[in-house]
Formats: sequence, C-alpha cells, structure tokens
Amino acid sequence: MFLPEEIPGDVLQTLRRLELAISVPGGLIVVRSPRDEPGDVLRALAWPIVQTLTRLYAPAVVERDSAVRLYLGRTDPGPEIRIRQTGGTRWRAEIAPGVMVRIERGEVGDSQIVEVGDAAIPVDQPETVLLMLPLSFLRDQLSDVAVWLKSLVLARPALTRAYRQQPRPVVLKRIEHLARDVGNVRLADLIGQVVAGEQTVRIGRDRTGVGRELIVSPLIARTETTRQPWLDRLRVAIRRSREEVAGVLRSADLSLPTRSLEDLLRHAREAKAYDAYHSSSIEGYRLSLDEVALLLGANDTEERAIEDVRSKLAIIGYGIAFDSLLDHLRRARGAVQLDGALTQELYMDLFTPSVEAGVVKAEDLRGWRTHPVFIRGTLFVPPNHEKIQRMMDVLFQELSEIDVSEGLLRGILVHLWFVWIHPFPDGNGRVARFLMNTALLSGAVPWLTIRVEQRRPYFDALRRAQFQDEYGTFAQFIVSSVLARGRQD
Repeated sequence: MFLPEEIPGDVLQTLRRLELAISVPGGLIVVRSPRDEPGDVLRALAWPIVQTLTRLYAPAVVERDSAVRLYLGRTDPGPEIRIRQTGGTRWRAEIAPGVMVRIERGEVGDSQIVEVGDAAIPVDQPETVLLMLPLSFLRDQLSDVAVWLKSLVLARPALTRAYRQQPRPVVLKRIEHLARDVGNVRLADLIGQVVAGEQTVRIGRDRTGVGRELIVSPLIARTETTRQPWLDRLRVAIRRSREEVAGVLRSADLSLPTRSLEDLLRHAREAKAYDAYHSSSIEGYRLSLDEVALLLGANDTEERAIEDVRSKLAIIGYGIAFDSLLDHLRRARGAVQLDGALTQELYMDLFTPSVEAGVVKAEDLRGWRTHPVFIRGTLFVPPNHEKIQRMMDVLFQELSEIDVSEGLLRGILVHLWFVWIHPFPDGNGRVARFLMNTALLSGAVPWLTIRVEQRRPYFDALRRAQFQDEYGTFAQFIVSSVLARGRQD
C-alpha cells in the first residue's frame, strides 16, 4: 500500500518505528509481515491518530474516562476515546477494530500533556475529569478510579471553579468517599469542604452508593501510594498478579523431587545449547540446533561457516550470559535476589559481542532504554522510557518481599512484569527468561526452556496479562511446562 507524504507526521513516525513502512520518493510504502493483521496495525496507531486529531482540532483535550486511562499510564486505548474541542465539529468513527473515537463540542480550558509511546496527548486537568466522569465508569472501572485517587492532589480554587462550571454534587461526594476509602484523606477532606461550601443539601454515603454498591478492593486500599498514579497502578497490579499466581500454584500438583544446587546447575549446563537455540529462535533468530551447538563449543568436531552474522553474535552473547548467570548462582549458593545490577549484567553479556562487532552501539548498553519501543507482532505498547527506572525499582522491591524458596512464584512474576515494562531496546524476552530461571534455580526448581514450538501459547498467555490483566493463564503455562519437563527427567 502506498501512502503520500502528506499524511500526519505523528502517524508516519509510528509506522516507521513499528517497521511497518519504508520511505520511497514521494511517500512511503506500508509493509506488513504475514502475521500482521490490518486491524493490529491500526490499533497500534490509535494514540498517534488521537494526537493528530487533537492538533487538527486544537484546542482539544482527551476527557472523562479516557483521561483517567492516560493518567494511569494505560497504553491500551480502550473501546472508546473521548475528545472535546471548542469548534463546531462533532465526529464519531472507528479508527481501528474495537476502538472508537468520539469528538464532542465544549469549552476547553487548561490541560496537561501525557506521553504514550511516541504520542503526546493533551488531557483535561484532574479536577475537570473528576466532575465529568460517567457514572457507568465509576461503577464498571472502579479499580482504575480507586488507584487514580490514591495519589491525586488538587488545589481548592481549581476544584471550586470546576465544580461551579459542572455542579455534580452526588458524583463529587461519591468520589470523596472513594478517596477516603483508599486512604487519601487530604483529597477527601478537600472535596468535602468544596461540596459543603457550594451545596446546601447534605448528601449521605448511602446516597452515593460507596460501601454498598461501590466497594474498594482491600488490596488497593492497603497499598501505599508512590505519589504517581501510573506507579500506583503498577504496584497494585503486581500485587494482584501475585495473589492470582499464588492461587494457581496452590491448586497445582507440584510434587517435584528434591535436588541439590550442584545437580540443578549440572542439569542447566547440559541444556545450554538446547536452551540457547530455543530462547533465540523464539525471538526470530534463524540458526539450527547444530549451528548453535557449534558456536557454543558443544560440537567442536565440525567446522562450518555460519553466514548469519546477527544470529551468530546473538548466540555467542547468549552463551556468555548463560555461563555468567550459572557462576553467579554457584557463588551465591542459589540464594540470588533479583535486582537491577544482575539484570544489567545479563543484558551487557548478551550484547557485548554485537557491540564489539559494531552491530550494536555501545551506548545502548548503558542502562535502561532511552526512547520509545514497539514490539513486533503485538499491539502492546510498553511504558514511556522516562518511567522505567521507577517501575523497575517497584518491581524489584515487590519481588524482594517474596522468599527465594518460592521459586515458581518469583519466576513467573519477574517474567510477567519484566516484559511488560520492557526496559531495554532489545533482548527483553531473553533477559526475562534468564531472570525467571534465576528464580527457579534459587527455589530448587530445574532450569526451564520454553521451546520454539510453544511460541504461540507462550505469547498468547503474555498478551492476556498485558491486555486483560489476567495472569493465571501464564502461570498455568509455566507450571505445565515445569511439570512436563519433570516427567521427561
């Protein structure tokens, strides 16, 4: 498909980052791999399209429940994106399968900019969002609202002005009670003062439905705030996933034989070439198992020229990271904490051969990624790069509160959330599987290789976690793989 250069730059930039387009004189050609569906491409472009629309109809802002999703850092657009603009335009269209954009007329005041991937989206100020939230959203997406309220700070003059423009006393009183239930007493008191100053009729809790129809999850209520809504959402989600994964593990028959650390490390070393082949093949590298074994020294009787330089360097790096990790486990006697230092070492080991060969830039190995990334073959858009350090800190803090003996629980959680945060420009899947196996061996569970023929159910389970906040499927996938491996041994 050929597109002219006149299409919005926001969309062009995202097409190029997704590697879905190549430039040619006079425009660009949109290209797709066989596994990409047109609807997938359009959904991946949803936020860049919204950015373009808000610029086209400026002044314009994303409002209501769509604004809450953005404040929480939710990169999935949801079924409907609501935009308000001051002109005479009213417009409603499906910009991608299952994603509707609605533009309505209305006054647009101050706004904030929220970044989603490459897109910078103008969003209503929080006090305006509060007073325009649909009742259905308060009911159906109570968890999102509750997490957002935990860290919300408002100024009384701004809230009073917003209330006078949009007087909804019952809604605001409902939000006051929700804020109190999640522990944000400062916000609750402020809202109560504004409502009392502007409204003569007393509104009781029974009328708002909070505590009867709207019940805040105890998990959300007891989770301490980080003062950032997107970070609160991550912490709550990690803890919710921990409960769900723990439930799967309790219901599974995990009677694995007791094995010493020396035996576990020996078993892992024997599987090195096998693991390198499958872990790299899942990511699209195209070497045979024999070629991998040759590169890693497991088959030194054969000499063969390997022409795929990129794959060759990836396998060599994988072998370096593999050996380094097993040595680390041996020195620590298996009691390895998952942290940023270990993660960075694994990443550097993976890509040092590529840096030395000039295939990867040395600066790409200096810490977490510094730009947006898009994951080929999935609609999931990882968090903005400026949030990564704090997200990784929260992840490792949550993992540190789980005993190293709970290998499966730690392994499943670190894999789930590492690929969700996607902290590196490349290699995230391989590092995630290294970290998972670090947790497994620390908990006396044998090294687990996810085979290339398991690619579809493996990625499908990860997508369910990323898009539906459903973590049990991935836990069941890992448990089944561990049990199957145990039967083979």
